[in-house]
Parts: sequence; structure tokens; C-alpha cells
Amino acid sequence: MQKMMFCLMCFVGIFFAKAQDIETLLRQSQQALEQNRIKEAITFAEKALALNPKSANAYNARGLAYYAFSEYEKALADYTKAIELSPNYKEAFYNRGVCHYWLSKNDLALADFNKAISIDTTDARSYTALGGVYAQKALLTQAKEQHKYLQEAEKNYQKAIQLNPDFAQTYYNYASLIADSHPRKALEYAYQFLQRKPKDVEGLILAGLLHNQLKEYEKAIENLEKAVLINPSHSEAFAELAWANYKLKRKNEACQYWQKAQELGNTEAEKFRKKYCK
Repeated sequence: MQKMMFCLMCFVGIFFAKAQDIETLLRQSQQALEQNRIKEAITFAEKALALNPKSANAYNARGLAYYAFSEYEKALADYTKAIELSPNYKEAFYNRGVCHYWLSKNDLALADFNKAISIDTTDARSYTALGGVYAQKALLTQAKEQHKYLQEAEKNYQKAIQLNPDFAQTYYNYASLIADSHPRKALEYAYQFLQRKPKDVEGLILAGLLHNQLKEYEKAIENLEKAVLINPSHSEAFAELAWANYKLKRKNEACQYWQKAQELGNTEAEKFRKKYCK
């Protein structure tokens, strides 16, 4: 009896030691991914799979690394395997949805995000992603169906904000969605995003673009100058800076910014420079 108990304790000890090893490897995979050491992230996930070939978390981790490496088909295969092993794995459905979205497989992305929501109805991130798919469908469809998809996108963004007012990405997506139709309201959402992510370049450019659209050129310049300080290689920021300065009759500054945007590959800036900087 004592011998049997000793063997059982040894088995339990080995099991927990292996589980701890897998958790450590998955943490290392995540850290490597966050530091853009993608090949290392894949290696750590594969070591975890060697210890437990039925680990849904390990397949999901490797899928994330493959996705970061732009190996989308491999990422999809790993997310699908994770779902097979754990049918209510919300993260795997969400991650597979993101992959489908970037591959423009919008209906498959919708299915995955809806499944993630059915598993966790309080997940603002999944509602935000769902809104993003509907926004993309609106861009790709005929005019008579656009309104329906735009309404769906807006409804999901509103739901996400209701569930988690601190989730920044929703505000950016919502502002982008209504930038043309409701620029003032879009600007409010852009600043809600910047309140949560004050150094986000895309958020600063969006705010600058909206101020330009509303003919508030000094405020546009304020945001756009912050953007180019953070990322001096963003051609759109320089192009928008040029336009704001031109409208304020600062032709020399405008032409310099168009020149910079052109050097960074912005073809529209080249057209404007040729037209306005003679």
C-alpha cells in the first residue's frame, strides 16, 4: 500500500512539474512575442507542445507567433487546433477572427467574433472587433447595403463602450467610422482615445485630420506636430501638416511639409507640392 501511495505521489509530482514547465514556456513565448523576438516565441511554444501535444494554450501561443510572422495559414491551423482541443476557448476564437479579418475573410471573422461573444458576453474587445468587420464590409459593398453594415458597426462599438469604457481601441475605431459623416462627434471619440493613449501616433493623426476637416487648423497642427515628434517617418502626418499650414497662408511651411511627405513616399503630397508650391 505504501509503495502504491509513493508511486501515486511521484506521478502527481511529475504531472504538476510538467504543468509548471509548460506555463513557464508559454510565459516566455508571450514575453518574446511582446519584444518582437518572434522566432523565439515559436520555439518556446513548440517546447510546450513537446511536453503536452494536447495543450490548447500552446497551440494558441504558437498561432499568435505565426500571425506576428505573417504566416497566416499556419496561425489559422493552430487556432483551429486549439479550438478542437478546447471548444469554448474564447481567446482562440478571437485570435482566429483577427486572422480571418486581415485575410479579408469577413464572414468567417464574423462567425469567430460572434462565437467569442457567445462564450463571454461582456468582452468589449470582441464587440469592437465585430464592429471593425462590419465597417470593412461597408467599404466593400454596394451603397444600398452600406447603411446596414455601418449601423451594425456603430451598434457594436456602442456596446463595447457600454461594457468597458476604458478600452481605448473602440474609441479610435468609432471615430474612424464616422469621420466623414459626423466629424465633430468623431473628434470627441478621437480625444477619448487619446485620453487613454496620449502618445499614439495614429490617434494624434486622426485628431489632426478631423481638425483640418473642421477648419480648425491650429488645433490640427498641435496634434500633428506631436505625431511627427513621436514618428518622424509618417508621411500622412506631414501631408496633413502641410494642408493646415497652407490654409493658414503659411506657404513656405506647407511646401516644406509636402516636400517631406513626398520624400517619405506620399504621392498625393507630390501632386499638392507641384500645384501650390510654384
